[in-house]
Amino acid sequence: AIRRIEPSDVTYNAGATLKFQLPSGRNVLNATAGANAVRHQRNKILDGEDYQFSAGAGTLVGPCSGLLGASYARRRSLAEDLALPVATNVTDQTSGSASLNCGEGAFISGVQASVGKFQNKTKRPGFVDSESKGVSASAGYRNATLGDISLIGQYSQVKYADEPINMPTPVPTGGQAFEQYGVGLQYARKIGMRLNGTASVLATKLHAEGGKSSGVSATANLNYKATSRIQLSLGYGRSDQASILTNTSYVHAQTIDFDMNYRLSQRISFSAGVAGSQDKYRGGMPTPLQIRESKKLAVNVSGSMTLGRNVQVALSAAHADRKADVPIYDFKSDSVSLGLTTQF
Repeated sequence: AIRRIEPSDVTYNAGATLKFQLPSGRNVLNATAGANAVRHQRNKILDGEDYQFSAGAGTLVGPCSGLLGASYARRRSLAEDLALPVATNVTDQTSGSASLNCGEGAFISGVQASVGKFQNKTKRPGFVDSESKGVSASAGYRNATLGDISLIGQYSQVKYADEPINMPTPVPTGGQAFEQYGVGLQYARKIGMRLNGTASVLATKLHAEGGKSSGVSATANLNYKATSRIQLSLGYGRSDQASILTNTSYVHAQTIDFDMNYRLSQRISFSAGVAGSQDKYRGGMPTPLQIRESKKLAVNVSGSMTLGRNVQVALSAAHADRKADVPIYDFKSDSVSLGLTTQF
């Protein structure tokens, strides 16, 4: 009732994605464009379309590889992702990135840079526009026995709009920004013929509205080839991220996921996965109905079959469940989808 939406609904999604890749010797060019339309039986206010486009170009020069990328997306925020008492929100997200990675003998190094812009097109109260930039660098040693170990450093900044959008009494932010510094280690190694993994741990310093804090960011991924037909993967991550809400300094996020892929034959394959996440909104002065913590669980299963030489049909089912400290944000959904892929 607060968000003026019916508590249950049936939705229909129809979309298409076109991917293009042109390899040419030591160079590569790729582009992806997609569109998706969503319609609801009851909550027409949630109807809308999503668009996205991305492009990248890469090249090899001696022992180094370089990559440039750019993307644009116009998206409706999913109902299960909203953290304010509104029915929907539409955002424009633009980003660009560049990276250079080199390896000479046993020594490896790399540098990456990115910029981005986030705009709330519907001007919902409580959301704020922002611009971001970041840079990271790494230097390490590679050994066939010990694996790859690198020292990494990161810096990121998110600068918010001078005033919160559409507030009855705007409160200037004075250009305040979310800033994060991190330094740590990254390690990757193949264990035997079936198992390989990567892990990174960074000590971070966070500067956000409301004060400074220290933390730890970490990622870990394991891939295991159980048999020639079965592959398993396990991933974990934790980080502190900038918030798009005016009354929250930052979000502490943790995720864990497990996936299994089984290939019955050259034409038929199956997959299943489960993922969990927890978001804690920290700092700031929250409004009465603003979320402070939420947990999500998602389960999916799918099967695909290749028809002829270039056509693949996929059928999947998914379940999602979100629990929040403010009950109006609790969410459950069950969905099925049919997909068709071809190459030409």
